[in-house]
Amino acid sequence: GDLNTEDIINIAKNIDDTINGIDLTSLVDATLIEALETGKDKMLEIQTIIVGLPDITPGIDVIKENLEIIINEFDVLKENVGTLQGSLRQILDLFGDGGAQFDMAGKVSSTFQLVDAAFEYFSGNAVMNFLDESVEIITTVVDDYVNHAIDAAENHIG
Repeated sequence: GDLNTEDIINIAKNIDDTINGIDLTSLVDATLIEALETGKDKMLEIQTIIVGLPDITPGIDVIKENLEIIINEFDVLKENVGTLQGSLRQILDLFGDGGAQFDMAGKVSSTFQLVDAAFEYFSGNAVMNFLDESVEIITTVVDDYVNHAIDAAENHIG
């Protein structure tokens, strides 16, 4: 069937509305990674304090183990957040408004406008004018060469 551009733009608007219902600002904010670093640093400070406690403190081994797990998870979380932020930024660069909002409808609309302009260009006289001018130039060159060859054969050979 025919391509209904308005329906496609409306689908893109629905995607925009759905995604823009999520506040992506905090997810792509560089301070999120910094906050994770700060959290890890605080856990390392606590670890330093706990390591100094005597081993006779009840449950100290469990606390040390769990603290080590938490510190390692901060590293994993930081890496995952970095990956998430990188992916979100790429998607926002492609389909966003330059900030933290999706503008897929705008991108789809501008793509359709480019396609319409291309069809308008090719359905107009521009291509035929170009071909006519090119053929005329080639024909002139060939005609001049043929005239030169005839002149040379009649007047300069033999």
